[in-house]
Amino acid sequence: MSEPYIRTFTGKKFYPLNPEPDQIDILDIAAGLSKMPRYSGQTTFAYSVAQHSVHVANILGYKEDKIAGLLHDASEAYIADIPRPIKALLPDYRAIENRIQGAIFEALKIDINDEIMRIVHAADEVMLHCEFDLFFSTFYIEDLGDRIEDTDFEFWISRPDKDMDEFLRVWYSLGGI
Repeated sequence: MSEPYIRTFTGKKFYPLNPEPDQIDILDIAAGLSKMPRYSGQTTFAYSVAQHSVHVANILGYKEDKIAGLLHDASEAYIADIPRPIKALLPDYRAIENRIQGAIFEALKIDINDEIMRIVHAADEVMLHCEFDLFFSTFYIEDLGDRIEDTDFEFWISRPDKDMDEFLRVWYSLGGI
C-alpha cells in the first residue's frame, strides 16, 4: 500500500505523515486556510482560518512575530482546523500537526524560537477572546506590552477569494518568499 497523500491547490502531492519542505507552497496554505472555517463553522457569519491568521499577524508589532502569527495555523491548510476540545483528545493529531508546522517553517525559511511562539500563542489567545466576544458574547484580553501593535481590526464575512488575497497580501508585505 502506498503512503497516503493529499493533492493540493497547486497540484502538489502532500504527505501528511511525512511532510517535506518541497511539498509546501504558500499558495496552498492561503487557499486551504481561506476555505477552512473557524469553530467548525458554528459562527454567526463565515469566518475563515485565513482571516483569523491575518488578524493574529496584524496585532503583533515585530516583523518576525507577524510572520509567525500569520503562519501559526498553517498546518491546518493540509489537515483541517479541529476545535480545541477535540484536539486535546488527539495526541497523534498534535504530533502530525507539529511535524507539518516544522516542514512549513523550514520550507518558507522562517526562523522560530520559543519566545516568538510564546508571543504568537498569547496573540492567538487575544484573538480567540475577541472572536468569542464577536461570536459567543464573552470577552477577555491579555496585556502583551509592546509586542502588540494594533487591536483595531475589522472582521468581515469570509469569502475564500478575499481571504486568500488578504492572507497573501500580508505574507508578501512581510517579505515572504
